Amino acid sequence: MLKKIFAASGFILLVTGCFLPVISAPDRTFNLFDPIPVNIPDIPANAMQYAAISIIALAVLSIMFAFLNRTKFIWLFGVIIAAILTTLYFSFHAKIDEMKAQADKQVSDLFGGLFKGVTDSLFESIQVEGTGWYVLATGSLLLILCSFIPIQKKQ
Repeated sequence: MLKKIFAASGFILLVTGCFLPVISAPDRTFNLFDPIPVNIPDIPANAMQYAAISIIALAVLSIMFAFLNRTKFIWLFGVIIAAILTTLYFSFHAKIDEMKAQADKQVSDLFGGLFKGVTDSLFESIQVEGTGWYVLATGSLLLILCSFIPIQKKQ
């Protein structure tokens, strides 16, 4: 019963986390289903939507396996979800840093560094942070832990 509770809690957190903010900009926040209005190099425009669909699909599979009492390999779904989240999180951080460096170079080449503070403040206002990351990470952790809870024998 405890395994099913962990799996159901992980499922709820993963589905909810897909709709919570993961990126914040000065004028709005973005969840995994929101399209990003700026083209980020080397990241497909709908990468976040693909990640959200994959996370929800794996969460649905995990809850199905849990209620069929096949919890032995649910940890694998949690690890795959954690890998998706880690890849997405760090690729966004790396690309935003790369875009900032390119913008700094272009502004300094054009205006001799006169407007360097503008690009710094612009890119510092874009944050790859939000409650969605924490909720999603907790959900994937619960799926991983679900497989390692010992089965209680009925007396």
